[in-house]
This record gives sequence, C-alpha cells and structure tokens, in this order.
Amino acid sequence: MTPNYDKAAIMATELLIEHAISAAPVSPLPMLKQRPNVLVVSFTEVSNSVGLDRDEVLSTFSKTQDAVTSCFIDDGEKNYIVAYNQRLPVHTAQRALARQLGHVMLEHDGSRPDDVRTAEETCFAYNLLCPRPLIRAVQEAGLEITLNVLTNMTSCDSDCVAGMKALHGAHVPPELNRKVKALFADYVKNFVSFRKSVTVDNSAPVDFGCYLEGYED
Repeated sequence: MTPNYDKAAIMATELLIEHAISAAPVSPLPMLKQRPNVLVVSFTEVSNSVGLDRDEVLSTFSKTQDAVTSCFIDDGEKNYIVAYNQRLPVHTAQRALARQLGHVMLEHDGSRPDDVRTAEETCFAYNLLCPRPLIRAVQEAGLEITLNVLTNMTSCDSDCVAGMKALHGAHVPPELNRKVKALFADYVKNFVSFRKSVTVDNSAPVDFGCYLEGYED
C-alpha cells in the first residue's frame, strides 16, 4: 500500500487556511483541542487519573515517549485520545503533536500498515509546521534560508531539516498554496526585514531535498 502524500499535504494546507494561521511557529495543540472528536491529555494527567507513576505511563503509552494517539469507534464515529509529554522541548512537542493531528485528520484507525500511516502523518506534520508557501515566499523575498533562518522562522531544528529532506514530494493545488502565502504575507515582510537589518548569517543554505518538489503557486 502506497502512502497518500498528496492527501496529507493538502489536509495540512487546508488546516492552515481553516485556522487562518498567519504567523510561525505553528502550534498544533490548539488545533487538536478544537477537533470535536478528540480528547487531548498530557501524560501527567493520565498518570493522575489512573493512579500510575508517570514513568509507567510513559513506558506504557509511547515507545518514543513524546505522544501517542488511540482511535475508538462510538456510534459509528471515529474518536481519538491524544496523550502527549508536556515536558518536551517546544520544537519536539510541536512535531509530536503535529504528527498526532495528522493521524486524526487522515482518520487513521489502525487498519492500514504502520509504515504507511507513519509516512502520511510525517508528511502532514512538516507541511503544517514548515509550510512550503512560507518557505517559498521568504526565498522570493530575497532571503537565503539557512538553518538559523529556518529555526527563527518556524522553530525547526536540524532534526526537523533532516526529516523534511527525506520527505516524499507532494502536490497541493496552487490555489491553496496561494491562500497560505497570502495569510503569511505580513509575517514574511516583517521577518525578512528584521533578518536583513540586524543579522549576518554566513552558514550554508538548507537543503530541502524533495520537500519543495511538486510545489506550485
């Protein structure tokens, strides 16, 4: 079974539009909490509610100890419980929660192979946290995107860049990309102006690999 990268990227882009996101870094947590079929709890809250030591909860719920999503059916509808480690560094928590949001938006329920679900939720997460229209707009404004620039712009770190570089290319309808680009227009203008006026950055530009392949605006 082949992952549907296009669907994952499109859904992430549509969610940015739905929530009128106009600045970075993008926070997935409020989006998760606003989904009507999702209950979001921290590992500490789970620990307190079931009477288990927090370390036991970590080992039980998540091999990676960052976040996990469980799906259950109620009256024929898919519902989700997302448990996450609220003590993670911000950028790590953002990626973990973005992946869980990907599971929810793509309606993953365990019926598809693990590798397919992982590929789709990863594609969703990076298209949400590091929107390609934002990256392209900054490039078009004349600012070379180094790791330092990307980190300041989106909170993406070197691990994030490695993940993006390894991503499969995805196609999103140009009209959706244009809408996101318009949402970020003021942010891009202010960010580029600030970076050019106060910062000298001689580091190498980021290699996005296949991430920007298939992008159209």
